[in-house]
Amino acid sequence: MKRNVGLRILNCAAVLVMLGGCYDMLMPAVPSNLLSYLEVTKAEMSPHLSSLLLGFLRALGGCLLAIGITALLIINGPVRRGERWAAWTLLILIGLSEGINASQMWRFGSPYYAPLAFVALTVVGVMLLPRPSEAKL
Repeated sequence: MKRNVGLRILNCAAVLVMLGGCYDMLMPAVPSNLLSYLEVTKAEMSPHLSSLLLGFLRALGGCLLAIGITALLIINGPVRRGERWAAWTLLILIGLSEGINASQMWRFGSPYYAPLAFVALTVVGVMLLPRPSEAKL
């Protein structure tokens, strides 16, 4: 039972990482928090700088989308089979990527709690997976 709940939570975390990446890729304009950080208005923003910032956000989004897809493959393959290395890989993959994402969002005044929630979901999901000694019983 705990295993199934853990797998559902992990799948949810991976899908949320993917959705967050899609949000970054589809952002139509530079977010207001970055405009505030740069101390410019939307009208004062250079088209070149706007294009550069959106390019970085889209690149980040593409990477997060790929991380979410990879996490889904790991969760529904090796993790489901009980391979312990796969759970550690998920913690590293989502924890590192979304942890850095959250730290930079916090630095620039974005709502950083969403990526932190993805990391927390991953930790909870992994903790609900059976230990190798429990899986044999």
